[in-house]
Amino acid sequence: MSQSLVFLSGAFLVISGPSNAFGQLSTFAVLGGSTVTNTSSLTVVSGNLGVSPGSAVTGFPPGTVVNGSINAANAPALQAQSELTTLYTQLAATPCTTDLTGQDLGGLVLLPGVYCFNTSAQLTGILTLNAQNNPNALFLFKIGSTFTTASTSLVRLINSTSTCGGVSWQVGTSATLGTGTTMIGTIAAQSSITLTTGASTSGRLLARTGAVTLDNSAVSLCNATAGAVVPPTITKTFGAANIPLNGTTSLSFTLNNPNAGSPLTGLSFTDGFPAGLTVATPNGLSGSCGAGVVTATAGSSSVILTTANLAPSASCTFSVNVAGSSPGLKNNITSSVVSNEAGQGNPASASLTVLSATGLVPPTISKAFGVANVPLNGTTSLSFTLNNPNLGSPLTGLGFTDGFPAGLTVATPSGLNGSCGAGLVTAVPGSSLVNLTSATLASSASCTFSVNVTGSTVGSKNNVTSNVVSTEAGQGNSAAASLNVLSPTDPSPVGVPAMSLPVLITLGVMLAALGSLMIGRA
Repeated sequence: MSQSLVFLSGAFLVISGPSNAFGQLSTFAVLGGSTVTNTSSLTVVSGNLGVSPGSAVTGFPPGTVVNGSINAANAPALQAQSELTTLYTQLAATPCTTDLTGQDLGGLVLLPGVYCFNTSAQLTGILTLNAQNNPNALFLFKIGSTFTTASTSLVRLINSTSTCGGVSWQVGTSATLGTGTTMIGTIAAQSSITLTTGASTSGRLLARTGAVTLDNSAVSLCNATAGAVVPPTITKTFGAANIPLNGTTSLSFTLNNPNAGSPLTGLSFTDGFPAGLTVATPNGLSGSCGAGVVTATAGSSSVILTTANLAPSASCTFSVNVAGSSPGLKNNITSSVVSNEAGQGNPASASLTVLSATGLVPPTISKAFGVANVPLNGTTSLSFTLNNPNLGSPLTGLGFTDGFPAGLTVATPSGLNGSCGAGLVTAVPGSSLVNLTSATLASSASCTFSVNVTGSTVGSKNNVTSNVVSTEAGQGNSAAASLNVLSPTDPSPVGVPAMSLPVLITLGVMLAALGSLMIGRA
């Protein structure tokens, strides 16, 4: 076995030098002990798939293996199982830094460390792993018996130079990923691993003695370097710019894989509608997206896509019909689209105006800080501009509220300047609120007023108003602006969990042996 030099740097490890101890195992995305079984034509495995000492691989085809081959009881599979035994033993021998026995992983935000469960472990919801921008950050979960996830659970890795590297799950018996679960890292199970319908993982599924079972599953080796695979993109468009009250139009979504040589799996997003916008009855669902599941229940206020797959350079489009039940501008923003291989992409936004019963267009509002940055306890201006876009029709009763984020207040004195259509502006010095009521704007008219604000705590102050409203045309848009309050000194570094020297040495020896596998790092 070749040796690697291990340097201790804070609570992390910097590793130099190659090792071939897991050279064969590192190429396998799926490895079973008895069988590997697939029940869906939509399953895609990116990387080698194998079984040993068993010899049965069923369901390929119709399932697909890309960027690898099927290895049934042959020399590569035998060698990979031998290396898996070594890996499993080393993971099991690693000392714990934190005992999570009895806790659900859902909702936790964890820093690098070795997390242990004396018996079973459960994930319900979202588990966030924060690598703190350290390329050698490690997350090891040692589970005494079974590991189970609830439907649509998600493990996400943030502030990392890898999409899933450095994450490993050592499971004492069997692992079962619930429907639609999105997983990351290497799962090394003593017995079996089961992915129920639509579950996916970026990492490896390695079962020592039992079966690996797949169903509409996406399994891919993760990428060791951020940026090696570009995240997916999403755009959205309403079929019309304006609709009458209680009218309908289409809402289409297009997802794209910008990578010429890499498929993307596990694509998903959620689009929660603003008030007064719902999925029409019937929903008019048209099109599809990479075998993903689209949920668009008539009368609901959301559209959800889960577990979609896109081939290299491919795109997909689907649409639903929506209805506007209240007048005003409907600003609609999706969550960021995510994928297993490339993490988080962009959100998509589009706007639809639902006309009032009179057919008038709602007012608009914009806002701006006088400067982008202020020193701690410094001041700047905050201006608001309202506009009536209607030709020939005045708007009355205009109003909005701007509640400031923590650490931002109206200055003393307030510096109120300007006015808005005889409306009442409230901006009390020291308060965290600016309010406009009872303003009037003639047709095609606009107004501008400003106040001074003070930043009393350090950080980015993201400030969003309520929607501007009017009596005749209902609700318009909201306005957003950001101000950075700068610290006079550099911020303190974020703390990390302490690891004892024996734990560091154990992890170092293990990583020196793991080489390119890197506990789930491809």
